[in-house]
Amino acid sequence: MERWTVYAMTLQILTAIARATEDFRHISYEDLAETSMFRQEGVTTYSQLLFDVARQQVVVGARDNLYRLTLTSLTDLEHASWSAPEDKVNTCQNKGQSVEDCHNYVKVLLSNGKSLFTCGTYAFSPWCAWREIENITSVTSEMSGVAMCPYSPHANVTALLSRGPSGGLFAGARTDFSGADPAIYRTLASPNLRTRQYDSMWLNDPQFVGSFETEDHVYFLFRESAVEYINCGKKIYSRIARVCKNDRGGQIMMKDVWTTFSKARLNCSLPGEFPFYYDEIQGAAYHPEEGIIYATFTTPINGIAGSAICAFNMSAIVASFNGPFKYQENAGAAWERRPVAHHNRQRCGSSSDTAPHQIMDNQRYQLMDEAVQSTMLEPLHTVTLERFTHIAVDVTPTKLHRSVTVLYVATATGLIKKISVLPRTQETCIVEVWGPLPSPPMTLQFLKDTQSLYVGMEIGLLRIPAVQCYRHRSRQACLNAQEPYCGWNELLMKCAEAPKQNYQYNYLANHWHQEVTKCPVLTDPVDGGWSAWSPWSPCQHGTGEQSLGHGHIHSHSHEHAEKIDTCQCQTRECNNPPPQHGGESCTGTRVRVTNCTVHGGWTAWSAWSACSQTCGFAMKTRRRTCTNPAPAFGGRVCVGHDHDDIMCIDLPPCPAPAKTTPPPQTGQWSIWGPWHACTRPCNGGVRLRKRTCDSPSPKKGGVECPGCDFQIEECNNHKCAETKRYSGWTPWLTVNSSLQSDSTVYLEKRFRFSCRAQTDDPSSVRVQLTKEEERSCRNDGSCLRGKDTYAESIIENGWGEWSSWGSCDRPCGKGTQHRVRQCESPPCENGLATQNRICNSHSCHGNTAEGQWSCWTEWSECSTTCGVGVRTRTRECLGPESCNGPRSDKEVCEMPSCESLAGWDTWSYWTPCDGDHQQHRKRTCLQHGPDMCQGLTRETRDCLPADCMDNDVNALPSSVESSGVTVGAAVGGCVISFIIGLALTAVLCFCYLKRRKPSIPGSPHYISKQNSYVIVPLKEVNAKRQPSFSGSTNGNGTLRGKNNPNVNGLGSPKLYPKSLDYESATLKRNSHGQQHIRADLDQDKYY
Repeated sequence: MERWTVYAMTLQILTAIARATEDFRHISYEDLAETSMFRQEGVTTYSQLLFDVARQQVVVGARDNLYRLTLTSLTDLEHASWSAPEDKVNTCQNKGQSVEDCHNYVKVLLSNGKSLFTCGTYAFSPWCAWREIENITSVTSEMSGVAMCPYSPHANVTALLSRGPSGGLFAGARTDFSGADPAIYRTLASPNLRTRQYDSMWLNDPQFVGSFETEDHVYFLFRESAVEYINCGKKIYSRIARVCKNDRGGQIMMKDVWTTFSKARLNCSLPGEFPFYYDEIQGAAYHPEEGIIYATFTTPINGIAGSAICAFNMSAIVASFNGPFKYQENAGAAWERRPVAHHNRQRCGSSSDTAPHQIMDNQRYQLMDEAVQSTMLEPLHTVTLERFTHIAVDVTPTKLHRSVTVLYVATATGLIKKISVLPRTQETCIVEVWGPLPSPPMTLQFLKDTQSLYVGMEIGLLRIPAVQCYRHRSRQACLNAQEPYCGWNELLMKCAEAPKQNYQYNYLANHWHQEVTKCPVLTDPVDGGWSAWSPWSPCQHGTGEQSLGHGHIHSHSHEHAEKIDTCQCQTRECNNPPPQHGGESCTGTRVRVTNCTVHGGWTAWSAWSACSQTCGFAMKTRRRTCTNPAPAFGGRVCVGHDHDDIMCIDLPPCPAPAKTTPPPQTGQWSIWGPWHACTRPCNGGVRLRKRTCDSPSPKKGGVECPGCDFQIEECNNHKCAETKRYSGWTPWLTVNSSLQSDSTVYLEKRFRFSCRAQTDDPSSVRVQLTKEEERSCRNDGSCLRGKDTYAESIIENGWGEWSSWGSCDRPCGKGTQHRVRQCESPPCENGLATQNRICNSHSCHGNTAEGQWSCWTEWSECSTTCGVGVRTRTRECLGPESCNGPRSDKEVCEMPSCESLAGWDTWSYWTPCDGDHQQHRKRTCLQHGPDMCQGLTRETRDCLPADCMDNDVNALPSSVESSGVTVGAAVGGCVISFIIGLALTAVLCFCYLKRRKPSIPGSPHYISKQNSYVIVPLKEVNAKRQPSFSGSTNGNGTLRGKNNPNVNGLGSPKLYPKSLDYESATLKRNSHGQQHIRADLDQDKYY
């Protein structure tokens, strides 16, 4: 901010000095006609421009942003934000760079006609992207920008996308973070080539200015430290370098390095015995139609300021590159002239045709001996105490010439000079000087299609029309200006550009006169012209003064002086152009004043009003207003009162009022209060609201309010929505098991209920069995899930339960089954009363012979020891034909949960039966944790007698020990044991009968009647094989099955049918002590 303040102050000083000596050629920035400015708050560095005339747009690259603007009005068509990510910015600042430099500065902006190629510094991490040219927010691809864009925003770069079959991006830039590795690089084409790295003979700290291409070559303009002058000191020379477009690099030697690179010095100097050189090129513009390069040169930065404009044609450039080289044998040797055959560099032939010795020459020689000479012995234009920066070129026809070159040159102080080059003498003439501009130009480009100069600055983009003819108000002034774009139009009687005919400028029209044969005439009289009005600003004037005619601005510095009032003023100067050499001065006012401070003033008093009453004490009033004039623009308000009152005199006293009795006051109802909440949320309720008799209340015998003080109405008459809730699943209950000795399968079921209601009354809740599941289990703990018995009978929307499926109407060939249901709670919605399904879908084979299957084998072991696995069985086809159906069958088997085994070691073997006829086993927790070692560390089971071992339900493993006892000894032992047993039995029976008392029932548990919500089918079993519900209990009353410790790993209680003769099943427990209380609670939970 400080540097811009200093710059603004410098501009003001320079402007004041310039206006003291300026002539009609100077045009201030405010006086430039029909300019357009684009800027956006917070955005700076509008440094890159790309014109797209076919789409009538210009693409602008600024810091962290890209814009698409219209060509003439610079209206914003599209905006794309392109900021560096936060992590890149932090890394940039951590590496010591400033906050300002750690942004994304757009450095490359090119187009191939269909797509837009952009590169930016990206917080010292160069990044490039291809975008759609009509939708710049759409990024089609991205890549690293190293060797295509510099790291630093202060580094210069030049780049172009080459035309022709070779293509590729040719760029001159610094390729590393420190900026110590400059290179001329080719990318986006194969192979990638560059100048030799860290070799000052190739590039020595170059500052790139521009680049352009011809049919075979790409040329680069830059300035660098002169390596040929290093023995005498340090000096900067201007260079032009070129490479062949089709250069393929070396095969082995100079691989990935240019083989056609060479450079020459650009000579822009004042001739003489000791020539004065302008060594540092600052800007360049190539005009392809003329084949001429126009460039600006300056003296060294630490010398006396001076600038020059030189022109170089392509023939002089080619002649220099076709000449001999300048070569230094070693660091201490002198530079000498060295002729070398280098046909491959001149003709850009194929690299495969390059001889080995030419490759060596290419590596040894880069600098040409002869400098490129300008088109004239002297520069086209020179100035002292001024530094040129950028340059732009236009060639326009005139009345007398086919083409006149117009140069637009920017200076370091923010001025732009329009300079014409006379065709015959090549003399340069300053036609106009614009500015100073709001900030120094950063880029300068001329567009012929709009006849405008586009200036990219730090604060925005400016378009200045080249035609500024309006300033010349007379015919002679117009012709004296020698302006290539302007002439006197006799039909319009004004200075204007050439008339258009069929959308083309007609420079030969008879009524349009122009003279561009010499420099502007500065000695003839020039009539003055007003500049543009300045912005409104506060100004001061004394009381009652308004300096309209002379524009005197009054100021009073003494603090005790009369207070100064302020106005808003605009001023203009008679300097566009200033009257000179006897020309007429400007007519009209120089200052416009408005919004001046106005102090308020009182109007005259009005007449007295009538007395407020006709008797007794009364008053009369008069008024005035502060509107003569009204205060405005900070003026003072009027001081004093705006009304005046006096007492009326000579009025008779008022008679005493008669005493009256107030009439009775009748009561009035207040407004109704809000309705209270409804008594019921649905199915009809009532609500109440009240009012009070107090608006007003009855007084002095007044009548009470008629009617009731409350009101009742029905509410919430809509039906209650049916609410349905489902219970959780009951534990698995064993409902059947086979009594065959070789059977290992039993059946388990579990149930789920639903509660539903269509009212808020809890007594109307209906409970129904909603779902039932069954599974088949084996003694090894594996289970197979079966079909949901009631899965399709969920009651919904008033329907009853489905009936069972009817018989199939066809034995084969895809028949149909039916089932129905009744509507229990009309209206029944979202459902059908009848359902059909396909059955017996197998094909009918008739009497054709087919193979017969053997019986299925037994099911294999479950594939897993825990969780869900698979088991299989197979069968064989016995012939005589092929058999229909699968040969193998699979089903899911369910083992104990793997989570219950997590962390445990394997179970130990069962111990031998102890004195209580029980066996035990235990396991150890190996891995402790919140979800580890779930379950018991010790298990117990009963030992069964031998005659029960064949019971598949209660079967337990047994072991037989062999001994050496003979058969006779065994028989004798059995007889003796039998006799002793009989005696003991008789004694025990006698004692028992003698001491028996009436037994008091404990707490047996019966299911006296089947649960109305749980249908437990009782399977008929053999009377000899009647399993009971028995198990062991742990401390908390949890039941565990004796025969299957692994089934239902949590020890769920199981229900076994006892006989078909009973409707109940007795639950047998090992103890009738206090432990049965918990079991009772658990049993209630299940039902």
